[in-house]
This record gives sequence, structure tokens and C-alpha cells, in this order.
Amino acid sequence: MRPATANPVSQTFQHIKTRSFTPNFSFFSTSRKHARNASQLDSYIAPLAGVRNSQFPPKEGEKREIGEHLGALKKRLNSYKEDFEKTDKKLEALNLQFSQYNAIEESCLARISRQEGKIKSLTEKTEETKNLQINEDFNRQVNLHILERMRQTKIHLDFQKQSLLEQLKLKNYYLKDEKRKQLVSRDGMYKGIVAYKNLRQNVSDEQKAHNMQLEIVEKDYKFTIGANDRREDRKHRQEEISEAAANEDRDMRYNKMREALLLNKTWYKHLGNTLKVQTERSKSIEEAFQKIRAVTGLYDIQEVVQRFLTREQSYAQLSSMVTESKAICDNYKKKNTELVKIIHEFKLADQANKKVNKENLKNQIAKCSENLGKEKEKFFRLTETRTNTLLWGRKMLGKFNKNYKDEGSDNVKEVMISLAKEVKLAVSKAKELNLPLNIVKKESFTEIQGIFKGFSQAQKEKMLRVDPKEIIKKEASIEDLSPAVFTAEITEEPSDKKYKINPYAPEKEINSSFRRVKYDKHK
Repeated sequence: MRPATANPVSQTFQHIKTRSFTPNFSFFSTSRKHARNASQLDSYIAPLAGVRNSQFPPKEGEKREIGEHLGALKKRLNSYKEDFEKTDKKLEALNLQFSQYNAIEESCLARISRQEGKIKSLTEKTEETKNLQINEDFNRQVNLHILERMRQTKIHLDFQKQSLLEQLKLKNYYLKDEKRKQLVSRDGMYKGIVAYKNLRQNVSDEQKAHNMQLEIVEKDYKFTIGANDRREDRKHRQEEISEAAANEDRDMRYNKMREALLLNKTWYKHLGNTLKVQTERSKSIEEAFQKIRAVTGLYDIQEVVQRFLTREQSYAQLSSMVTESKAICDNYKKKNTELVKIIHEFKLADQANKKVNKENLKNQIAKCSENLGKEKEKFFRLTETRTNTLLWGRKMLGKFNKNYKDEGSDNVKEVMISLAKEVKLAVSKAKELNLPLNIVKKESFTEIQGIFKGFSQAQKEKMLRVDPKEIIKKEASIEDLSPAVFTAEITEEPSDKKYKINPYAPEKEINSSFRRVKYDKHK
């Protein structure tokens, strides 16, 4: 078989069209690709989520921008699908060629030496491609899409038939997993669009009902005004006829007064119509602000803007977590390359025990791939729980202290310590004002401590493959966040309970926030 050749692309890197050593390379490349696509999908869906939460109708420019992003995403997914189909066709062609090689090997033993020479040349070429791949890693940020393509199309030419079949099965499994993730992301995007459409439909229905009521009132008002006008006109005509016969001068004076009266009435009607139009224009804005105030309890528009800014910061944190997961995937890739070298050494070392060594190495590769999938799922769950805990802590700080400004801190310990200080200040203020201290409960903070302990235990079990020094630091931070810090001077309540005013957030909202954090933990 003719080896793949390298084509120059630019002065800084070369695009190598080769084959990978194991099926795990294509999985890592596809996982990275879809991780990056997931972050792009979140960035496209975030404006829709902001529209749904804020209940503001989007502008025409935003709709156009969303449509363009969705079209680009669809094209990108179609290109990924075509790449998978091309890879499957290449695998089938290699399978047929491999069967031909087996027939030639069985029929002609004299060509073994020549095949070994080819194997050596191919190993040298693979070493060259590895060195080139290391050089391409330094240009990852600039040429990431080219690197992904290289990792997908790189396979080894000396695997036998059974190894190729196993690789095909693993790729089919990974393809199903990625399709499932794609369906989940599309489902979330579709739910957001449906919620937005339902909101617009409800607003339009309310406006139609209100317009119908206004039309009925306007008809009644016009009918009464018309009857009054006709009555007045009839009276004026009678007066004019009687006065015209008596005194023409007085009739002229009355005519002028009548004209002035009619002008005043027309001006009055015009002002009433303009007032109705202005109230209709500002009604939708006022209703939206009232809904936001009813849901969030915020009376200042700057606080609403601050909430949206915190969501952008949480998105930046998630993107940093994705980069960390990519680094972990690179470490596993290096381990897999070492396993491939071991397989190749066993293959050339002893032909008699080749089958036994192959089975053992295949089992090791399968176990490594299974452990990788499990650890990735655990990693995403833990990052999601940590993000929800940070968001909850910032939210509670904003409730206890209206002047609190979110600086985007990623340290859970700092957020919780600042929250404990705010709770102590709130308790001292409540004692000074003789208010009931039923703002927080000891059990709720015990749940938070349990969440952090679960996070520490997961790190001990090497779910994230972190350094033991980091585990010791996180355990120390969890011990500092004991329930006594949060519930200090809260167990006592004043005997006088005639005051039932709660100047802080209600207890139901706090408990619901704890329940959401606990649900995200077990999700």
C-alpha cells in the first residue's frame, strides 16, 4: 500500500494526510470538536435564554443574527457528518486490502522479509509524522480546525483485520454518543424557541383582547357623544330660528360662540385620542417591567443588567473548564501512543505469542477507553455542580448586600466566606431592629457543606486526575466552611414577635435555591 504523503500548507506548519495509530485518536478529535461545538451552541442559545428570562421581545437584528448563527452551525455539522462517512469508506477499503495481504502472506512466505522492510519504513514515517504533529500543537490556536482533521484522518497501516473491526465498532459507539449530545443540544434550543413563541403568542392575545375592549368602549363613547351633539345641534337650531327672528345681531354673536364651542370639542377629542395612543405604546413596556419586578423583586434597571453580566461571566468560566478538559484529553492521547508502541514491540518480538499479546493489549485499550468515557462524564457533572454553587453564592450575596459587585471570582471558598460575613451583618442588623431571625436555616448550610465534601471525595477517587496537593487545599477550604460560620448567632429568636417584616430575601427563595443546587448534584 502506498504511504500517505505530506503537502505544504504554509511557512509555519504542514498539513499531514496520514493515518492514526489507534481508534482513540479520532475519538479524541471528535470529542474536542463537539466540545467546541457545544460551547458555540451555548453562545448561540444564550441570547435566546436571556430573552426568555427577561421577557423582552427581541429586535429584528437579533433575529437575523440568530438565524445566521444557526445556518452556520448546520453547515458545520453537515461537514462533520461527511467526514465520518469518508472515514468509514476508507476503513472498508483498508479491510479489503488487509484480507489480500493475509492471502499473500499465507501463499508466499518468501515475501516476509520485504514486508518487514516496509514495516520499518512505515515506522520511520510514523515517527516523522509524530514529530510534525508535536510541531503543529504549538500552532493549535491558529490552526485548530486543520489539527482536528489531521487527527481524524491518521490511522496505522499495519493493523490486522481484527483490530480494524474493533476500531470500527468503537467509532460507531462514539458516533452514537455524539449524535445523542447533538439531539440534547437541539432539544434545548427548540424548547427555548417554543417558549419564546408562546410568550409572543400570549402577548399578542392579550393585546387583541385589550384592543377589542377599547373598541367597544370607543363605540359607546362615540355613540353618546354623537347623541349629545345631535341634541345640542337641535337645540341650537331651534334657538337660532327663534333668535334670528328677534335679533340678527345677537344671532351672529351666538354663532361665533357656537363655532368656538365646536372647535374646543374637536380639540378635546384630538387630545383624548393622542392620550390613548401614547398609553398603548407605553403599556407593553410597563407590563414587561412589572413582570420583571414581580419575578425578581428588583426595582432598579441597573441590577437587572448586572444579572445578565453575571451570566456572561459564568459562560467564560465554562469555556475555561472546556480548555482544561482538552488538556486532560491530550494527556490520555500521549498514554495511548505509548500503548501503541508497546503493541508494536510485542508484534515484532515474538510471532508465536502474538495472538495472546494482542488479546491482552486489546483488553487494556478497551478498559482505558471505558475509563476515559466515565471520567469525562464525572468531570462534566462536577464542573456543573461547582458552577451552580458559585452562581448561588453570588446570587445570595446580591440579595444580602445590594451594593455587591460581582468581580467574576472562581474561588468557592472566597464566595462562601464573604457570604458568611454578610449573614453575620444581617443578623446583627436584625437584632438591633428586633426582627425575627428566620432568614436561613442550619440544615440548608449543612446541605452546602455536603455538596463540597462530595466534590472533595470525587477528587480523592481520581475522577479529575488532580494533584494531591490541590485535594488537601480544597479539604482545608471545606473545613473552614462549617455550619457554625453561617449559623452564628442565628439560633436565638427574640421573644417579642409582633414585628413580621423581613427586610431580606424570603426563606422560601433561599430553600428553593438549595434544592436546585442539590438537584444539580444528583442529576
